[in-house]
Amino acid sequence: MKNDITIIPEDGFCRVDDEIFFDKAAFNTTDFPFHALQWHNGAGHIEPIVATDPNIELSGEDGYCYGGYIPLAVERAAEVKIAQTPPPPPEPTFEELVAAKRAEIWGAGDAILAQVKANFTQAEIESWSKQEQGAKDIQAGNTSTEAAQFVAAIARGRGIDVSVLVAKILANVESYGALSAAVIGEQQRLDDLIKAATTQADLDAIVWTFAPEYEA
Repeated sequence: MKNDITIIPEDGFCRVDDEIFFDKAAFNTTDFPFHALQWHNGAGHIEPIVATDPNIELSGEDGYCYGGYIPLAVERAAEVKIAQTPPPPPEPTFEELVAAKRAEIWGAGDAILAQVKANFTQAEIESWSKQEQGAKDIQAGNTSTEAAQFVAAIARGRGIDVSVLVAKILANVESYGALSAAVIGEQQRLDDLIKAATTQADLDAIVWTFAPEYEA
């Protein structure tokens, strides 16, 4: 019959079915003048404050309504639940939606480039520009520059011919440059659409489409 209830006023405790509430103001010993109340499957009992006093047995509709305790507890539990439920967050402003969409689009492109860089050490990434310059110097016959000597030292360390390393570096430069251009182009194209958007529907329609074919 109706709700399963446990009330322990001295602790401000009330359980209504599977929900538990603690509130000494709502479940106080004045409105609930007993040690505990148990109600389950249409029957229960009240345990008096004085332990030597007999329990008050409850059953049926009369038991549920005895003293008005159970209906009052259910009502108080609903009030406590409402009071403790935080209000929903405010709807984002259009400016916030724009900022979120821009972060999404920029992040998609940055993630593609980051995935490529994940295949290299930080030291190697930091040397990319120097490797590129050195490879171009060697290709042009300028083997004495610092950058050219740097590339030559890497080739010796790897045990490969300098010309092989130069070809590999320049091929990687070309591939990564093409990937970067495609990513930046997509970012800027979609950013132009974001700037032109006037509604959330406009923003929702803006999605990242570029799928890279480059593999490091």
